[in-house]
Order: sequence, then C-alpha cells, then structure tokens
Amino acid sequence: MGPVSRIRNSVCARAYSAAVGCVDASRGAVVWTRAAQGTTGVHGDDRLVFGSESDGRFQAWQRATGEPAWSIDRLKYRGLTAPLALGRVVAVADSRGLVHLISREDGSEMTRLTTDGSPILAPPVLAGDALVVQTRNGGVFAWRPQ
Repeated sequence: MGPVSRIRNSVCARAYSAAVGCVDASRGAVVWTRAAQGTTGVHGDDRLVFGSESDGRFQAWQRATGEPAWSIDRLKYRGLTAPLALGRVVAVADSRGLVHLISREDGSEMTRLTTDGSPILAPPVLAGDALVVQTRNGGVFAWRPQ
C-alpha cells in the first residue's frame, strides 16, 4: 500500500495488487471500487484520482464514480512510484531517475525532470512550494514551479 487521497470525506486508496476505490468516511460506505493491478498508492484532487499499475500504465479515474478518465501506456515498464497531484500536473517518478509531469486533464506529458539516473526511492513530495524526490544514490532533488 502507499499514499491515499483524501478530499473532505472522500478517501481513495489502493488495495495491494487488487483494486482502487473510494469511500465516504463520514458514512463508512464504499462509493466505488475498480480492479487494478498496482502496488503503489494513489493521489488526487476533488475531480480525479491518479495511480499507476504494476506494468507502468498510468491512469486517472473520476473521483465521484470511478469511471476511467484517461490512461497512458508510454511509461510502461519504468517502475513508477505513487503519484503526486500538484497544480496543473501530476508528478510520478521512475526507476530511471526521471520525474514525469503529466497533465491532469488528458494525461499528456508536460515535461521530464532529471536526477542522477538512479532509481527514485519514494513518491514525490511537496516541501513548501518545491517538488522533492530522493534517489537510491542519495541524491535529493527539488524543483520549484516557474
């Protein structure tokens, strides 16, 4: 398991290698679940929930219904981390030391950020106004939006 996405009473999470779903925490009721083969956590906003499958397919689900919003295959087999929804983009890192900034709206790739080339160990985090990742070689990298 990994990070979860909470917006008010909506809590969305991944069941290890089985499903992604959201619950209404105030009622303790399952809102939706979808079969999903990932092992990392999810993140999202009030509209969408984002996550990657074990094979690297990256996708977004409608937070309210669980219906697929979009899916991309171009990051397959890159060992993706859990995502971080951040402004207009979703950040997801990979085992090649790259951070991919993907459009929340349609899954198009906005840019890639490079590190020292070693795998990124944990999901990207927000520290103040900076996006931060740590690599296996001990590098800590931070970027601020322009």
